[in-house]
Amino acid sequence: MRLTTLLRRADPWPHPERGLSTRARAELRALVGPETEAPVPSRPVVRRRGRRLPVLGAALLAVLLLVAVPVLQRSVQGVPTPPVASVRASAVPPATGRWIEAASAPLSGRRDALTAWVAGSFLVVGGTTTRPCTARQGCGDDPATLSDGARYTPATDTWEAIATAPVPLGRAGEAANPYQATTVIGHRLYVLQGGVFLSYDADIDRWTSLDAPPTTVYLAGAAGDSVIAFPVSVCGDDTIRTCRATERMPYLRYDPDAASWTKHVTRLAVPSSVYGATVVGGQLVVSWLERNGIGAASVDLRRGTTAVRSRFPTGQRPMPVAVGNWAAWPRDSRRAWLLDPLTFTTPRVVLPTEPGALWVSVGRTQRNLPLVAAGMIVLRGQFYDPSTGLWSAVPALPVPAQDPVIASGGDAVLACNGWDGTGYATSCFLLRPEPASQKRP
Repeated sequence: MRLTTLLRRADPWPHPERGLSTRARAELRALVGPETEAPVPSRPVVRRRGRRLPVLGAALLAVLLLVAVPVLQRSVQGVPTPPVASVRASAVPPATGRWIEAASAPLSGRRDALTAWVAGSFLVVGGTTTRPCTARQGCGDDPATLSDGARYTPATDTWEAIATAPVPLGRAGEAANPYQATTVIGHRLYVLQGGVFLSYDADIDRWTSLDAPPTTVYLAGAAGDSVIAFPVSVCGDDTIRTCRATERMPYLRYDPDAASWTKHVTRLAVPSSVYGATVVGGQLVVSWLERNGIGAASVDLRRGTTAVRSRFPTGQRPMPVAVGNWAAWPRDSRRAWLLDPLTFTTPRVVLPTEPGALWVSVGRTQRNLPLVAAGMIVLRGQFYDPSTGLWSAVPALPVPAQDPVIASGGDAVLACNGWDGTGYATSCFLLRPEPASQKRP
């Protein structure tokens, strides 16, 4: 019989330090015979070879089992055994195109929470428990902003509380002014809100207060290891007015290693005081109000060169959103504009007549949530793929559509809470959108 077969029969799970178990030792003793000392003969003892070999072979087998098992066991101890959850997750592909209820979050129901996608997890921080300001109920008291938070990891369907932020945090801006408040570099989140600049390190679960920028700015994104921001206005306040032609648009760069801000002045003249920016592929894409539309330009953050494109005939706020290699202006209810800052290709997207599930109520107003996941962006409540020009329909929202907390990142969307008329729901759901395959959603 093979040694491995005898080994498994004797003890299928030997102890890594002590070798065979007590039961296995007993079975081997029964096989070999009692462990008694042989008497010292006074004269040579002649034995028949036919009887000696089975006993000697069994004894040698027992010795081999007692010695080899611990050695073999120790030789593979350095190879970790994958946890059952990881094996199952890799063996079964995640479902797409439908909402799946997520594990219970360790947070109270809320609205206007700050969200981000960091290190394979959704971060949900702050917000307020004050009821929303709706046409039916009017406005509640002044928002009591929160500073607690948690992270949700879709791969394991688990939540864990994170360190409390140094200050209360919430969703940036208002529904009509959705400027970016967060930027992610590696496993670190940067948050700029109310003149307070923070970073959160997901690896060590720690918030750090950083030096605020020297002027009021909005975050545009990241270029390499630097945070890029642009001022609220090029020429004074943030009201709509015309800038002088000699005024050039600046931007600010924050270096985490030096922990300092640096101001850069571009060659771009922005004719309006109200504008927005985002970072796409090392390009700072800038747009501004211009007559009955918006103008757009790009600044190469490495070379400093600029390119200008004529205006888009749209009446929306000039706040671009980065999606893959494109900048998108997603808030118009009839059409949206895209821009490839390298080729300056500017396709126009005709939006669906009926809004999709991610067209929700924010206060008194219905808004498109400019979420980005799986290389797609939400336009008019549905996912759109700029690289193919195709759509992916979003199934009905499983949480109340009044002020829900919705985040996107990686290949998924997380939807939580929502006001049901009497309070905020506490459940959360996860959606992995299907690949875009429809000409119209």
